[in-house]
Amino acid sequence: MFRAAAFQRAGSVAARRRINNGSKILPLLGLISALIVVHVVLLPWLLSAAVGLPFAVKLLLSGVVLAPLGFLMGMPFPTGLRLVKTVEWAWALNAAASVLGSVMAMIIAIHFGLTVTLLCAAAAYLLAGFCSRTWRGDAVVFVEAYSCFGEDWYPLNLGTLLKTV
Repeated sequence: MFRAAAFQRAGSVAARRRINNGSKILPLLGLISALIVVHVVLLPWLLSAAVGLPFAVKLLLSGVVLAPLGFLMGMPFPTGLRLVKTVEWAWALNAAASVLGSVMAMIIAIHFGLTVTLLCAAAAYLLAGFCSRTWRGDAVVFVEAYSCFGEDWYPLNLGTLLKTV
């Protein structure tokens, strides 16, 4: 846990220096989701290969495996804090999501296993990416939508779409 938190803190510091607007959040959340899926695929093989290794090597190996994911997972929250007007609500939602997310992760892991739990985490990051795209008024919907004013296909601006509904 300490290593994961340390890498997340490093990611948080890096995000403050390198990510200055919300346009980089979607690729970041997609990268986190992809890395979780890579972990789902590679971790069973890695864990079975590490069975006979000394404890110190396993500790080093776990740090190497956790570092990239922890670093990236530390970036979205500080970036989001800079983009919202009510920081108190962001902290409150973060606290609630942390508690509910950990409970849901335990329930899913008990009933369906760790692989499904990790895949749910990847899906949650993808959902967060979708929400970050629709949160901004200038976001463009991922799918092409048919125009009611002509016969051309074009991406709809979600902010405009929501105002017209």
